[in-house]
Amino acid sequence: MNRAGIDKARRRLDSAKASYEMVRHARNWSEFEPAWVSFLIQSNAIFEILKAASHGSPKGGPWIGRKQNERGDDELLCYMHHARNAEQHGIKPVAQDLPSIALPVAPERGKIVSLTVQNGMPVSARFIGDSGAELNMTFSPGKPRLVSVIDRGKKYDPPNLHLGKQIERGDPYAAGSAFLLYLEKLINCSESFAQQ
Repeated sequence: MNRAGIDKARRRLDSAKASYEMVRHARNWSEFEPAWVSFLIQSNAIFEILKAASHGSPKGGPWIGRKQNERGDDELLCYMHHARNAEQHGIKPVAQDLPSIALPVAPERGKIVSLTVQNGMPVSARFIGDSGAELNMTFSPGKPRLVSVIDRGKKYDPPNLHLGKQIERGDPYAAGSAFLLYLEKLINCSESFAQQ
């Protein structure tokens, strides 16, 4: 494999890691979303760079071909590839900011009698049902989640598995971390096919 291509893939991995650090430290959705998009673009480029670097390599070419097949078969690798495509070529989001409401029981009809707000956002409420039953609710701020994406007319759900191991479905942090580890190993393995 071409040494310059492997070096370029490693630089792209460094860029992907920097984007992922921005994802991890995002304080809100407006910081998270562009960092996640950058991460998808930077990290997915590594496959294409290594593919180009393998041209003419008698061992590197078949190896990257097997890795491309693995990318199509593995839930995480496949999702990340198609999420990048959906982001670049589609209009729907590849992640969403999903707030949550904790309810101890299913509410009946009634009304909210008190609402606690901090920094302009609701954090808790007291609800009284028509029967007189009281219910306390808590609201959690938005949490980024991966969503199903459509690429070339086919739907791809957030991954639940990576190389046979469970990852939390929809969790961008688990997906991003596992993807970075895989890409680092991929580049390290490509070194064994390097030509000076």
